[in-house]
Amino acid sequence: MNIEVIDDGIVALIRPEGKLDSSNSAEFELAVNQVVNGLDTSLIVDLGKVSFMASAGLRVLLGAAKKLSADDRALRVFGLNGLVRETFEISGFVSILDISTSEAEAREGLK
Repeated sequence: MNIEVIDDGIVALIRPEGKLDSSNSAEFELAVNQVVNGLDTSLIVDLGKVSFMASAGLRVLLGAAKKLSADDRALRVFGLNGLVRETFEISGFVSILDISTSEAEAREGLK
């Protein structure tokens, strides 16, 4: 799995690529936690290049959302396609996480 992290001082953007399952969720969790614990920004996750997401990936996002919310920061997700969107819908994560249609929409209102 390739994970790109971009911090522009306003928000941090994480772009994982490939399948996100139990075999590599620890790598994804490490990248997410480095942002959540190491920066004072909100987090946007671009899932546009993720072809499959298992519950292990959802768990990472839920944990990050809780930590960020406690610090009055946001987690926003965009780029859900096909199988990933279906996973979010079936699991109910579409009502738990802030899902945007684009990076621009995800950035709206973030400081």
